[in-house]
Amino acid sequence: MKHFIMAGVSTLALLAAGAAFADSSTSNVTQAGPNQGATVDQSGATGALSTIDQKGGSNTASVTQDGNSSESLILQGQATGNADTGNVATVTQEGDSYSKIEQTDDDSTATVDQNGDGNNSTVTQSADDNITSVRQEGDGNTSTVTQSNAANLADVVQSDDNNTSTVIQSGNLAAALVTQSGSGNTSTVNQSATTLSGAIVEQSGDDNESIITQRPTGGHQANVWQDGNRNYSKVDQGGVAQEAGEFLDETENGVIQSGDDNDSDIKQRGGFQSAYVEQIGSRNDSIIDQGAAGGFLGIGAGVAQEASVTQIGHDNTSLITQRGIDQGAEVKQGGNNNHSTIDQGGDFGSLHTASVDQGGNLNTSMIFQRGTNQDATVVQTGDENISEITQNGSNHVANVYQHGTGDFSEVIQSGSGHTATVTQHQ
Repeated sequence: MKHFIMAGVSTLALLAAGAAFADSSTSNVTQAGPNQGATVDQSGATGALSTIDQKGGSNTASVTQDGNSSESLILQGQATGNADTGNVATVTQEGDSYSKIEQTDDDSTATVDQNGDGNNSTVTQSADDNITSVRQEGDGNTSTVTQSNAANLADVVQSDDNNTSTVIQSGNLAAALVTQSGSGNTSTVNQSATTLSGAIVEQSGDDNESIITQRPTGGHQANVWQDGNRNYSKVDQGGVAQEAGEFLDETENGVIQSGDDNDSDIKQRGGFQSAYVEQIGSRNDSIIDQGAAGGFLGIGAGVAQEASVTQIGHDNTSLITQRGIDQGAEVKQGGNNNHSTIDQGGDFGSLHTASVDQGGNLNTSMIFQRGTNQDATVVQTGDENISEITQNGSNHVANVYQHGTGDFSEVIQSGSGHTATVTQHQ
């Protein structure tokens, strides 16, 4: 049974305004299968278009459009050979915006609410028990949600203008929460064949970008918060139970960037890694690289690493590379143009600890740890100080404290059980 309805224009309004048919709204409803439900309300719209095509059974679609030239397309139960029942699609639009919802398989829910002009939402659900909610207010915002496996959750909220969100969920039991306000922000969450992974993105300001990729096997958590302009965050997680913030507690961010032009890159492989980055100021740069791919369930050269970076100021850089088992690294830098490099473990190293605390300007710290059970601490205040620590073997301790200007220290340890302490300009 096919229905064609010209709706939203009364005879009285036509007589009063002398409007032509070009100003009317159009609703097309096509239903096949038992117990379908479709509701279209375009009473306040001009030039709106709604198309609903339902197959399968017991699907429900509701469209409310109030404004000019809105367009909604809902396709339910289009797959061949599937029951395609129990899906729910709800679209509310005010303004000149576009929404497309396509649902196959069973019991998925999609809700789209758009207010403004030039907004675009596309929701594709091709498996069972998925839930998507999209809310866009402003102009020129774009949201794309693709759910191709079962029991995923996507929630997208965008306000102001020209923001873009993409959520791709091809695993099971994954969740993505995206909130963006400002202009020109971009968020991409790709939960690829992963299970029980969660991602949170919150961005405010202009032209910020967040990319979260969560790969097999799963159990990952990523939580990114950015405020300011042109900040960039990338989190790439593969293996088992990686953590860059928490999903169940939205306040536990893994990446915090406030200011302009900050850059954070976190890559996690292996298993049970933890990374935290906080950058406040401008043009700070942090790279954390934990673990390596391979081995059973993706656990390769890297298990149980922890890395934390806090940079407050401008033009500071931190690079942390962790391999092996049970490494810990912490970097704190305040001031400007400070640089820290920590390299731990190699393929088989374990139980290393490195701590760097630099205040002032133009300080440089380099820590290189191999073997087993090394401990290195660097504290530098003042300006233009340089510390280099290299540890091979086992059970070494190195402490460097430099508080002047232009100090230089180099510590090289091999063998077993050595301790070195350097203090300059205390």
